[in-house]
Amino acid sequence: MYRFQFVRSVSIAMIAVVAAGCASRYRLELFLTAEESRRKIKVEGTEYIANALIDPTSDEKTAAGPGNCIVLILGARGERGKTPQYSAISYDEYLLYRVYLQLPVEPKPSTIPLSGNAFVQLIGRYDQPVEAKLFLPDYGTLVVDSISSHHLFGTIDGRFKNSRGEPLTVDGKFKVRVAR
Repeated sequence: MYRFQFVRSVSIAMIAVVAAGCASRYRLELFLTAEESRRKIKVEGTEYIANALIDPTSDEKTAAGPGNCIVLILGARGERGKTPQYSAISYDEYLLYRVYLQLPVEPKPSTIPLSGNAFVQLIGRYDQPVEAKLFLPDYGTLVVDSISSHHLFGTIDGRFKNSRGEPLTVDGKFKVRVAR
């Protein structure tokens, strides 16, 4: 009787450990490092744009062309501030980052350098000039891990800099619904 309970308890414990390991393996987490703090970032949305090229200099940021684009919309809490006139009133800044990634005409599992194939646009901080909110790749890669009939799974690990030399790092895994 006791042996059966022991075997059953051990079996349940092993199943729980295996299930926890599988859950963490498939968890898609992205991290952003800005202003010397690394934090997990919320994916607000993703977009797959077929037959398009990224263009950091245009207002639209994408243009028709031979390629495909991924846009990751990431949200993060920014600075906590107080209004100058009223010290009792404070606010939480919420920033959106749009990560633009260029894919080839026929995406397939591969490693793509970020240089010339990516940029990050900061939405918010409207007191800053536009060029300070545009981050171009300093180094890093985009890895297309797999593509199914409906989703593209990828990994990004890159550092970006704006015109002031301020760094921004994006790293982690993501999933995008593919329009076919």
